[in-house]
Amino acid sequence: RCYRRALPADCGDAPLASVTQRFVGLADWSALDYEQVLQALRSGGRLNVSGGLQHEATSMRPLLLQEWESGAVELSSVQQVVSEIARMDASATCGWQEMCFCGTFVCKLPEVWAKQARGLTYTESARRLQAIAPSAPSAPRLSSSERASVQVVIGLDVEPRSPVVGEPRLDGTWGFDPKFEAMRTWTQRNLYRMCTDAPEELLVVSRACWIEDFRAYLLREGERFPVPDAYFSAMAAKFAQVSLTGGISSGDFLWFEGGEVRASYMTFHIDVSRAAPAD
Repeated sequence: RCYRRALPADCGDAPLASVTQRFVGLADWSALDYEQVLQALRSGGRLNVSGGLQHEATSMRPLLLQEWESGAVELSSVQQVVSEIARMDASATCGWQEMCFCGTFVCKLPEVWAKQARGLTYTESARRLQAIAPSAPSAPRLSSSERASVQVVIGLDVEPRSPVVGEPRLDGTWGFDPKFEAMRTWTQRNLYRMCTDAPEELLVVSRACWIEDFRAYLLREGERFPVPDAYFSAMAAKFAQVSLTGGISSGDFLWFEGGEVRASYMTFHIDVSRAAPAD
């Protein structure tokens, strides 16, 4: 994908337009047909590509890219070409900057960068691992009424106190875990991964995970997931008021204190009999 940002139209009657193109993900220029670079230059508007063109190609420092939702990162090589092109007259473009992403993560650029309709043909510089399709999960053995449910609580510290005589007292035996920081982007990613990537041997048949519904809520609101730390508490409070998880209010899965999420739980329904012994 390629994105273009026009330079200010303040070059007057300057004889040359300046075009800077960067190609992220190309190990070297042999991976790209230079004719495609020329095609991009011809599309600029009243530039004499055949009559006057000077260019300088450079290998730039690698660019570290992060896929925001998963947190995955990759270090990508960058090739740059700067072209000085003859303008046909004073109405011709002054030039532009262009970013092309070749088989890599794609940066979220400001709106002034317009996506280009043209595509690029390039040679893969590195062999990619063949994707292996996950095997289909086996059909559940038990009916929904027979399955056990497991609640996973995160963010609480429990210290049961058993007196020498009498029943144990529950008051004062639990508190919020100060190490649990729900607003952190990696906490949100890990909670989401825990729900969506449960190992097959856990026999999870269905689940009620507020973090999945929180992600869907953010996307509907035009936000990205995970939400940055500074906005998490406000977005989580709104989400808790208006959303449902597993057929009940999403707020029922969250503990708030001082306007912040201090703990939460998620429910997993597993293909194990609810009458099975604990061991």
